[in-house]
Amino acid sequence: MMREFPHMNSVVDALRYDTGLVDFFEEQREHILQKWLDYPVLGNIVDTLGYTLEEYRNKIATGVMNNFLKVLNGDRQPGDCPVMRSIINEFYEMGLTVEDVFMSCTALKNVLVQFLEECGVFEMKKHAHNVMMVLDHNLYGVLSIYSEMKCASEVELDFRNRIIQENVLYSRTGTDGVILETTEAFCKLSGYEKEELIGKTHAILRHPESDPDIYRELWETITAGEIWNGSLANVRKNGSTFITKTRIVPVYDEGGEITEYMAFRNDITADELAKVDPLTGLYNRRELDTIFRNLHFNAVAKTEALSVILADIDHFKSINDTYGHYEGDDVIVRFAGILRTCTRSSDVCARWGGEEFIILLPGTDLATARGVAERIRQSVQNCLQVRDRKITCSFGIAQMQKGEGTKELFKRADGYLYRAKENGRNQSVSE
Repeated sequence: MMREFPHMNSVVDALRYDTGLVDFFEEQREHILQKWLDYPVLGNIVDTLGYTLEEYRNKIATGVMNNFLKVLNGDRQPGDCPVMRSIINEFYEMGLTVEDVFMSCTALKNVLVQFLEECGVFEMKKHAHNVMMVLDHNLYGVLSIYSEMKCASEVELDFRNRIIQENVLYSRTGTDGVILETTEAFCKLSGYEKEELIGKTHAILRHPESDPDIYRELWETITAGEIWNGSLANVRKNGSTFITKTRIVPVYDEGGEITEYMAFRNDITADELAKVDPLTGLYNRRELDTIFRNLHFNAVAKTEALSVILADIDHFKSINDTYGHYEGDDVIVRFAGILRTCTRSSDVCARWGGEEFIILLPGTDLATARGVAERIRQSVQNCLQVRDRKITCSFGIAQMQKGEGTKELFKRADGYLYRAKENGRNQSVSE
């Protein structure tokens, strides 16, 4: 009899996806299964099992894939997979090691994540980290079950624990937020030893520039018994930043009271840093292109407004030439801060290049976009200066027209910006 893992159900509840992801996997099922069968390490596993590739596909791969889709769709809980129960029992009877089971289980995970990363579809690619977390959680449960079946072997138990310690970014806290347990993987990521984390709260890792509202909402969510998910910026022991996609799951006792919280993470630092301009922290041009296409697609599909503001710091070359590049960089950074202050969380601010910036305003008409630009213009004029020199900026503003693509929309805004500079700067121009 397989032991139940009730907390795993809560974890997967937190990782539900819209039907688009499930439909996408359904459409690509045969291609994914073939990539699974072509996975390099699978040959050794199949030989160990004594199967042909076709037998492995029919007896294992197809059933596990079907179950994975049902879990994502909410039709089945992670502990309710007849195929997996049968497979685990068969693995046990054949004397497979925990390492063999680990390699077999991670093959699907690696194939799915690689497939999402390579497919090039924005809406699907962005789910890769979430899919990885679902499979990590299921892997945790499978290894726990299997190693318990082989509990007579200390080597097997040690290997199971080592896999979890080295690969799962996990911590457990009490209801007061104090850390009770953490894995070596999370310690390695944060730069702290276990002894330095246990007994402390996660405030030890909190980035000083994090929005306090995020943590307030996080705490209100989990204390209400709900699962929180989101991205958090953290600070390592050495002062550097790391970013995690995080799921925090309340754990209940038999009486229905919350006793502790489990946090599962995925390190997305490299992905996030690749999206931003290193000087300002705003999105860079490459990421802006992706977001622009996505917002344009949504605006067309939903028949909603989409406006664009192009901003340019006036006479920036003169600032650099007169005061030096250090002062020039400081102006760029402070200008970016004003953009953040004057826009909504749903707006997208990016550094287009040099002293040029772009703001995307979804669901915003031209009149409202003009108001945003004027608010920024006045804030810059009143608050931004280098020594005794006041800084000003110019804007070109355009709202998406019917049938207009991103290039055409940008080109119109750029034309209006050119006119603003030709007309004397420190102003906005739109249609």
